[in-house]
Amino acid sequence: MELGEEAKRQTRQRSKVLRRKSRVSKETCKFLVSKENPVRKDGYEVQIEYHNLPVGKRQLQRKLREHTKGGRIYKCAFIKKQISAKNRGEREAYGERYLYDPLFRFFDYIVFTDEAHVDPTTQRQGQILCKEGTRDNPDNIEERPPLKGVCFYIAA
Repeated sequence: MELGEEAKRQTRQRSKVLRRKSRVSKETCKFLVSKENPVRKDGYEVQIEYHNLPVGKRQLQRKLREHTKGGRIYKCAFIKKQISAKNRGEREAYGERYLYDPLFRFFDYIVFTDEAHVDPTTQRQGQILCKEGTRDNPDNIEERPPLKGVCFYIAA
């Protein structure tokens, strides 16, 4: 059986990685999402400029996602560490007042409403560069800044 010219041709072994080596190393990506990075609350352009990285924004996003388990800029989780004296007193009074009431049929005649507080002077929620699923880690949580200005309270 004759196969012709195609059978005589030699095939070379193909490389597994056909693209160039990345200019952003795995260690650099891990440093960018760690708490040691002083500018991880800023955008990708600031990261590139501050750390003098030789890549563009899109490549940095791709390498962060590849090397750090879905690392990217996520919304920052906030916590309010101090409860005001007025709120603390109201919570304690509520707990003492209803301490011995039964659980069943206690809330049958209480109407709950949905409410929102809008402060026009607040800024948008902060962002932080971290791995996927680590938003609630203690290193990634910030204290909520105090509200200032006029607040609107809406209840429905």
